Amino acid sequence: MKSIMEAFTEAAESQQVEDDRNAPREVTRGKAFTIGSHKVLEGWKVKAESSFGDAEFQVSGKAKNVSEATSTMFIHIKFISKSGEVLGNVDCSTGDLEPGQTERMSCLSDGQYTSKYDKVTAEADF
Repeated sequence: MKSIMEAFTEAAESQQVEDDRNAPREVTRGKAFTIGSHKVLEGWKVKAESSFGDAEFQVSGKAKNVSEATSTMFIHIKFISKSGEVLGNVDCSTGDLEPGQTERMSCLSDGQYTSKYDKVTAEADF
């Protein structure tokens, strides 16, 4: 029989693994990456969108539910300069996806587009 301390330690380690799966991580434009229960598929794009005035970051692509449960993806993507300044933010989501289903992401931008970003990070956004 497990002690209370052993059970607590296992629960904390399990939560840490889950937190790490959802933690911010550097990603490469166009390359597939997995965050939590979802994988953003190879070929996702970043470009300038200026339909409503000043150009903003536009992200497009598809995401797949890689878990064994129905799940909705919410991710936050940051575009960061060499000095560490956040130049733009994009929030992307999908509808409810059954295990193995793929859907085009719906993304909303905040921040004027610039091609001078040095790093892109992504994290789960709940």
